[in-house]
Amino acid sequence: MPDSRRRDKSSRSTLGTPTRPSVAHILRLLDDMPSGILILKGEALAEYGEAVESLRTAVEVWHAGNKQHVLEKIPGRNKVNPLTFLRRHLSTLNDEVVSPATADLALTSDPDLRAVLRQDLAGANRSFAVADWKGCTVLSGSVVEALLLWAVERREAASPGSVATSGQALVASGRLGQVPAANLDLWNLNQLTEVSRELGMITAETATQCHLSREFRNLIHPGRAKRLAHKCNRATALSALAAIEHVVDDLG
Repeated sequence: MPDSRRRDKSSRSTLGTPTRPSVAHILRLLDDMPSGILILKGEALAEYGEAVESLRTAVEVWHAGNKQHVLEKIPGRNKVNPLTFLRRHLSTLNDEVVSPATADLALTSDPDLRAVLRQDLAGANRSFAVADWKGCTVLSGSVVEALLLWAVERREAASPGSVATSGQALVASGRLGQVPAANLDLWNLNQLTEVSRELGMITAETATQCHLSREFRNLIHPGRAKRLAHKCNRATALSALAAIEHVVDDLG
């Protein structure tokens, strides 16, 4: 009961001109939300939109000098404070957002895999945008590895035994130190890259870019970074993102 009374009191409260900086800051945060994060629909979207406009109107009136104005409860919405609607609907949104501009990676027909890869690619792009070079490098490398694994699995399904034969040929030529495990899920990025190249699924240029992505991703290990006197930076992030583009072009 005490919690219920507090909620009711909050819904009846009003905000005046002293709160203008706080309300303006809330609006700025809402305006700066990443594209695609707002996925509300129907009544929820209407309540959210009316709440935002109520805040915007109040700030404009206060800025114009009307110190008597208060943040009105939304008409026709059971006299609920706009901030109540914002808190209610923002709490339902996902923390991770996939920008509409993110490539769909439609080369795979598996909707679950496509969704996961697209989410990781969106994360890599977000990391790059905020100069999180390590995050971008690591996420991009994981996307490259997942794409190559999918491609090798698809080839094996279409031509049983071809993957093992390629692995043996690579060992014979010295490009791999040992025959990869029968379980493809145990393969590393180097093995996936070399076999994909041997099978003609990716070009030599793409394989080189994949190897660069693998080396850069290994920089997440402190000891290795120290030995190499190198660290993730804008160049490693760009190289890792480029590896995705190369792989998608070849597999597409």
